[in-house]
Amino acid sequence: MKLPFWGTVLTIIGVVILCTLGTWQLQRLQWKADVLDAIEAEYAINASENLLPQAMLFGDVDFKRGYVEGTYLHDKEVLLQPRMHDGDVGYHVLTPLRLSGAQDIVILVNRGWAPFDWDVLEGDEVRKPKGVLKVTGMLRPAPRVSSFVPENIPEQTMWYRIDLEEIATVRRFKVFASNMLYVETEGEGEAGYPIAAATRISPNNNHAQYAFFWFAMAVAMVGIYILRFIAPQMTCKT
Repeated sequence: MKLPFWGTVLTIIGVVILCTLGTWQLQRLQWKADVLDAIEAEYAINASENLLPQAMLFGDVDFKRGYVEGTYLHDKEVLLQPRMHDGDVGYHVLTPLRLSGAQDIVILVNRGWAPFDWDVLEGDEVRKPKGVLKVTGMLRPAPRVSSFVPENIPEQTMWYRIDLEEIATVRRFKVFASNMLYVETEGEGEAGYPIAAATRISPNNNHAQYAFFWFAMAVAMVGIYILRFIAPQMTCKT
């Protein structure tokens, strides 16, 4: 039986690449399972009893539930646009919180979604709590910014992306935490806007499907090779 040199070499290379991709997805499957287990462990704790240490606000953390205490600086908030909620377009209200007992340390808090006319609403529809608050939520790094997101225009109060360094510079904060807090609760009487953005984190785990796809492609490539080069020669011999 005579097999084509380049056809065989390219098929072997293709199968190796596809199997490598499938194996990588299996590794990602285990990694994602570990992440989901860690998230479930976080939601099992009572966040209102877990004071987040100041060092963690600046450290390397994926997610950590707990609370901080401080005073909102509403005059320095950032309205991140456009953001959707139940089909409506509005802002995410990002309000700096000055930590109690640490005069210069400020952390950016994503308080949730509000409609575009939120800044002119009055009465019970708008929530801007004052004084020292206990703010509970999920501590996370600032989200990565896509290259498709426009640049911020601070001088026109147009904010499209979360750039902590830029916000700290524009708002003149001396010590600005490198992580953010996504609100779950903030004090009492929380009816109205903003609507808390810290919905339960539940990343998709589709890596098993991706692994199956790559391994299936490898099998298909071997099948095509057999049908194209081997089966015809065996038919001729018979």
